[in-house]
Amino acid sequence: MRSPWVGRPPPSRCTACMGSRSAKFSRSDERTAASFDRILAGPWASPQTVTLSAGKGTLPPPSGRARGVQPIGCLNEVNTTKSPHFYHGVPLRKQRETTRNGAKAVRARFKGKQAGAIMSNKGGLSYQMMQALQAIFKPGYSRHEDKQHGRNREVIRSIGTMQSMVADVHEFARFIRRQWPEVSEIEEVEPAMAQAFVEELIRRERSGGRLGRVMASLRKLDRACRVTGIFEKDAPSLLPYKTDGGLGGFHSEPRPLVYSPEQAEQIIAWINTIDPLSARVLQVMRKTGLRIREAVYLRAQDIAVEACQVTLEGNVNHTKGGRPRQVHIPDKEKEFLAEMKALGEENPTGHLFHDRRSLPDRVREQVRKACSSMGVHCLGTHGFRKTFAVQNYQHRIAIGGSDDQALLDTSIQLGHNRKEVTSQSYVPPQDRKK
Repeated sequence: MRSPWVGRPPPSRCTACMGSRSAKFSRSDERTAASFDRILAGPWASPQTVTLSAGKGTLPPPSGRARGVQPIGCLNEVNTTKSPHFYHGVPLRKQRETTRNGAKAVRARFKGKQAGAIMSNKGGLSYQMMQALQAIFKPGYSRHEDKQHGRNREVIRSIGTMQSMVADVHEFARFIRRQWPEVSEIEEVEPAMAQAFVEELIRRERSGGRLGRVMASLRKLDRACRVTGIFEKDAPSLLPYKTDGGLGGFHSEPRPLVYSPEQAEQIIAWINTIDPLSARVLQVMRKTGLRIREAVYLRAQDIAVEACQVTLEGNVNHTKGGRPRQVHIPDKEKEFLAEMKALGEENPTGHLFHDRRSLPDRVREQVRKACSSMGVHCLGTHGFRKTFAVQNYQHRIAIGGSDDQALLDTSIQLGHNRKEVTSQSYVPPQDRKK
């Protein structure tokens, strides 16, 4: 909101200043003027006794259209505590000034006064943190390729990771502003503040996965500040690791819950009646174990029908961390793979699906509706990936593999490297080899 008087003579009735220029205002102007006066008359306004002089100091002459501070009221030398001048019927009791962004500046001053916060000339604390992260945000390569070629590991590659970390540091900045309102510069942030923030999240009973993500974001912020020179190289770590006396790691609670093969087929059949495209995405996840974004971005050239194999190249296929992998499909699914490959070959881009950006959310919503309608405990789209994991594990056991071998092979098929991931999150104990 801008002041209704910026850039034009104020609606003063002072004939000494305005002379014959007294403007006529409508009732709506009068209401606007009165409302703006009430805003400016708050406890954050300037002191009551102020001397205003025409053409002196920061106040421009009456006829000027200068940028910057614009006085509202008489520009003759007056004491505003005793001034007889009026703003269209509202007595002038305090000095009132505004800039071209008017009410926005007033609200900022009021917010700072109320919260006791100090605004840095570098911007808000959350903005400074976001700028630090942006300095190490280098999309284009994958984290997996960085590790392989020994490139800089301090950078952020994924757009999704950047968005998550920015959200986390914004929440951290708001926490600091509430607890330490005098802190306005990122250089003033201390390890005790990060520790208190994590302890607050623990007290609020946030999940282990959420806590782990926030801690990773704070540590990445710490590294960004060191890379950009905000923190000294030998300064204490913002959030030390457990080996250095800090908090330990947090992980999501193991949830090896899966859709049974019958439930998975029933959910897909229910969705197919109202949204065949979403049902087809779920079929791909069900038979290949791909994540939903990997399935949506699958291309015809990624499918080798005769070898019963799907090859994911990394960022092109939107794999997690840009890690490439090969997924081996049972021979009985060869006909399904041929059908999917044919669909992709009909598309000029080679992709199996259109509307790839919005399709994942659409599929998730259909799964929620289907589970609610059928009375099935909803495990989201990831539940179909877990169904594939159980069947792949059982297949490896059936051909003579041990429990450890089956778990590790399934983990690799899913894009992980450790068998513990499979045992904790994908294959329930009752489906394991005794």
